[in-house]
Amino acid sequence: MHTDSFFKGFGREHARAVELIRKGELKEEGGSQVPGEVIEELVARGLVYKHKGRLFIDSEYGYFLGIDIGGTSAKSMLIDFGFKAVAGSFRSEDRGSDITAFKRNLEKALDGTMASANPRRILGIGIALPGTVDPSHGRVLFTTNIQFLSGLKAVELLPRKYASAWADLPIKLEHDCKAAVLAEKLAGGPGHTERKEASIVAVTVGTGVSAGSYVNGSVIRGATNAAGEFGHILVNGQDGRQCGCGKVGCLEAEASGSAMQAKWLERTGTKATVVEIAEAAMDGNAEAIELFKETGRWLGLGLSYIVNLMEPDLITLYGGVSAAYDLFSESLNETLSKHAWPLANWKVERSMIGSEIVGLGAALVAYEHILGSAA
Repeated sequence: MHTDSFFKGFGREHARAVELIRKGELKEEGGSQVPGEVIEELVARGLVYKHKGRLFIDSEYGYFLGIDIGGTSAKSMLIDFGFKAVAGSFRSEDRGSDITAFKRNLEKALDGTMASANPRRILGIGIALPGTVDPSHGRVLFTTNIQFLSGLKAVELLPRKYASAWADLPIKLEHDCKAAVLAEKLAGGPGHTERKEASIVAVTVGTGVSAGSYVNGSVIRGATNAAGEFGHILVNGQDGRQCGCGKVGCLEAEASGSAMQAKWLERTGTKATVVEIAEAAMDGNAEAIELFKETGRWLGLGLSYIVNLMEPDLITLYGGVSAAYDLFSESLNETLSKHAWPLANWKVERSMIGSEIVGLGAALVAYEHILGSAA
């Protein structure tokens, strides 16, 4: 399978038909929605098959690879046309402190993902990372927590053997939160179904803090693709902490996993991961309990800005800190209620997708590019 052969003769009606079939909204005869000859062409290609009067996507026709470059690790996964994982997500335990170590560790994750997959079935690749990217030119512009990636092209992020093997495939770059909110919209409902909400904001609370917004069919990008740097809004101008971006008082410097670890070290004199701090809180440790409540208050204040500016239908949280949402949900919602516009409607919940959200979103970026380009 080559992307060129996939595109050949594949137009807007074909892309529309694939979407309708994927959602189970198109019967065998097509009706007025899609011309019958389009369906027959998709069947002839092998992408679609018929069964008892219904149409289905052949899940083995082609795959989309998603790569999630996080603050502390890198993960990869493959999905099919039904957005189901066809190869388990594999994670490198260490992201690496320079580009050489980074590629070595990413290669381990990709080796795991590709061990049982046919590389010729891959149609496109999406790479998501925590930083500002230029999707049009496929280049990383700036990333606070992984600065050695700044300025690199998409293909330059890949280990040599994969960069060579996939040289002819489309490789799309995306901000991790923009990828995540795409996954939240298209596969964030029960059973990984599409959500009905028209406006969604997905907020990551992990090594850093950031957000992606989906409104009326589109991911919000901004004039220079920098929209969503939610972690760098000012929340503590009086005695704020130094942020990794160089500024003082950013939300990320108060409410991220990195901030929690730094505060814990300052207050207890011991190092601990967010998971260990959460375990201490669940065991009744007063310092740990208060730290999570404090984190919730900072996040609630930050989210009030989103509610007052956008009033989205839904705000979802994901990332390492959000796994302990029960420990800070009360203080978050109390603070949000205090600062949000009185007439605004808002709902905050932890994402149902889990830790695969960015990898899934990255793969969906590739999917949308393939179908969008074909259309």
